[in-house]
Amino acid sequence: MQHSDEGSDAAKAAELAYSEGDFAKAFFLVKPLAENGDASAQFHLGLLYSDGKGVPLDLAQSFGWFSKAAEQGHLEAQFIVASMFNLGQGVAQDKTEAAKWARRAAEQGHAGAQHALASRYFEGEGVPKDYVQALFWFHKAAEQGHTVAQYNLGYMYVTGRGVTADYSEAAKWFRMTAERGYARAQLNLGDLYRLGVSVPQDPVQAYKWFALAFSGTTESDIRATSHALSRLGGCQHDPRAD
Repeated sequence: MQHSDEGSDAAKAAELAYSEGDFAKAFFLVKPLAENGDASAQFHLGLLYSDGKGVPLDLAQSFGWFSKAAEQGHLEAQFIVASMFNLGQGVAQDKTEAAKWARRAAEQGHAGAQHALASRYFEGEGVPKDYVQALFWFHKAAEQGHTVAQYNLGYMYVTGRGVTADYSEAAKWFRMTAERGYARAQLNLGDLYRLGVSVPQDPVQAYKWFALAFSGTTESDIRATSHALSRLGGCQHDPRAD
């Protein structure tokens, strides 16, 4: 927890209490700091309210404290405020505000916010739909190792949204994500090997990636991968047309 020199002993005690699971004590110690304008304390008070630790769960209070920290430039608080506006948690849903706060955090380099802002541009939620801007922010997040952003970037290159279709770039980003265990990327990479698009046609590699994707935990992933495995039996299907 970063804080001013004033109240540093209390802040350190609050950190210790939190790390030891004594959330009631942490709340008691951090609340005065937050009320005195300490952005880090405001953020941590927001966490306590959002998790119901040391205090009854209260998303409205949580949002209020996150907002105070965000207004002072607290990066993670800005991202959380964007998420709460997007989902309507603790505050009325407002996609425009969600995009505004995502942008503030994204411009400071927050990978999650960069991905969120890209998604807003992709869907046209809170901002005009703009695939070029979506691609730009997916790139920013992907370069920081954001797994879903890497997958979405591969998807943009496959579909040619915001950029000329480039299956080599798509394969690069799908592989990066697939190697981290992301089932949808494994499925798409397997399809590229099945078809020999930007990679050598290789049914063994295709089966490998389809099989890995089959270990996905969601029902939709399992259904999709089951369909993909059936393609190896001779069903001709080009995923670029999806």
